[in-house]
Amino acid sequence: MRKFTILFLIFAFSMMSFITGCSDDENGGTTDPSIDPEDYDYYMLVSATGNQRSDYIITITPMGNNIITSVEISVNGIDVVMSNYMDMWSGYTNMDEGQTYQVEAVINGTDHSLTINTPYIPIVGWPTNWNITEPTTISWTLASNAEYQEFYATATDYTTWDDNYADLSPSDRTFTIPGSWVDPLLTDYYLMLIEMNFSFEDNLIVSCMSADEAGYGILREMSVNDKIKISQNIYKRFFK
Repeated sequence: MRKFTILFLIFAFSMMSFITGCSDDENGGTTDPSIDPEDYDYYMLVSATGNQRSDYIITITPMGNNIITSVEISVNGIDVVMSNYMDMWSGYTNMDEGQTYQVEAVINGTDHSLTINTPYIPIVGWPTNWNITEPTTISWTLASNAEYQEFYATATDYTTWDDNYADLSPSDRTFTIPGSWVDPLLTDYYLMLIEMNFSFEDNLIVSCMSADEAGYGILREMSVNDKIKISQNIYKRFFK
């Protein structure tokens, strides 16, 4: 097993603004937020980076056909230096898990003021080895519930992809992965426990995310397209 940073997910999350819908909830879950991207112009993601626990990244992307020409962000009165690449704006800041922050965002000259809550970061007891064909129970600790909690798995050999997910109750602290939940004949496997809180202000969606994750198998270096594929699947889970 090898831990891998969620930074690649954050990058790809921020590239997903072209998505305007998602597939049906194949597991019949009822805990996802119901969000229609067409109702919003901008998407902001505030996420722990997976490096130091106080390291957070803020990314903003336009949704639909909108364009962002300028962004100014402050968190509790402290300015965040934002830079842009293509349609994505991003900046790093120090924050703490499980805290409330006042965010002021000026996007294309329009002020947005809202309160966000960073979810606590889960600590998962990932198995050293994962027998994909057998049921495996995963346990974790979490200081306090987030609004939404999801367990996600993906398998790939970088030509074929298979993924699955489970919507969990925010109070759950265990999940049993069914045997062969993803294709056991592929070569690379990734498991992820995601905690998310959402805030809304006019035409702006803000999601605060934390996660713990593990990788199994060959774990070859991913291309950008590979990383976007995983992130696209996760993103679709939250944006209906």
